[in-house]
Amino acid sequence: MYFPALRLSGMGYRKNFQTQQQPPESFTVKVKCFNEVESQSKSVPVSLTTWWMYFPALRLSGMGYRKNFQTQQQPPDCFTAKVKCFNEEKSEENEALKEETENQRKAFEKLQEENKALKKETENQRKAFEKLKEENRALKKGKLQEENEALRKENVELRKAFKWIKMNEVSSSNQVLLSDTEHPELHVSDDCKQVRFKETSHQSERSEMQWPCVFGKEKLTGSHTWDVEVGEKSSWALGVTENIENIKEKRYIPVAHEQGNWIITLWKGKKFQANFADLTDLQHKPKRIRVHLDCENKRLLFIDIETRLWIHKYEINPSEQFYPIFSPGTSDKGPLILFNSK
Repeated sequence: MYFPALRLSGMGYRKNFQTQQQPPESFTVKVKCFNEVESQSKSVPVSLTTWWMYFPALRLSGMGYRKNFQTQQQPPDCFTAKVKCFNEEKSEENEALKEETENQRKAFEKLQEENKALKKETENQRKAFEKLKEENRALKKGKLQEENEALRKENVELRKAFKWIKMNEVSSSNQVLLSDTEHPELHVSDDCKQVRFKETSHQSERSEMQWPCVFGKEKLTGSHTWDVEVGEKSSWALGVTENIENIKEKRYIPVAHEQGNWIITLWKGKKFQANFADLTDLQHKPKRIRVHLDCENKRLLFIDIETRLWIHKYEINPSEQFYPIFSPGTSDKGPLILFNSK
């Protein structure tokens, strides 16, 4: 750069020469400074030469030679120890931070699991609460239904008792049997309160369904009540009729429903009938029956005195005359007994 070769030619001859150009003063100063530092580096303290650690390599070239050099000062042992100690402290801090972070992560995951468990438990408690509410509503509803049913039954019993009382307030009919209507196969007691079946030669002249009967002596209007004891008899018939003349002529209970007859019967100890239509809902076999005739309200009631339950109810037609009618049946000799209502 500073020593260019010059080549001259002319006038039949050639001369080669090199001219060395002097380097600039700044460069010379740097080289001189470097050489001085190089010679004094062994005696100079480390603190004064550490800045040469990053001193750049110099490349010198010129006049046919090149020199490469690099100067780097090693750090002192105390500095290295401090750096090592610092790195170890930082490493320990990093490990501690990593461990703390891991612990916090595990704690967070544990909290998440506990939160999920709490949510699940809360949901289960909510469902259990809803179930309890439903059961409570059902219990309240069931309890109310039970109370309503109990009140209904009590009301029914009170109504029955009231009807029973009202029925007892009705003038009791002192029923007696009309002995002059006695059938040859029947026997009426001297006090006209009992009637029983008796076997005679006339029995072969009638069918099994023809039951001999007897009438009450008193013609009934208004409201009347009388009791009849049927006991353990396997067949009997009770009721009222307005066709007394027709039945007097035949002297038998009608075998089929006829206008103006309202009768209930027990057939062979197990079949209850109302005007010869089966009463399938009658489960209890009554032993004493109350007959209640209410002409004003157009009804005739048959009531089991023991249970106070209705056996049957008829809607009757208004009439100027009703007569009680009785038959002890034909299958046994037990009597029908009349009582005054109490």
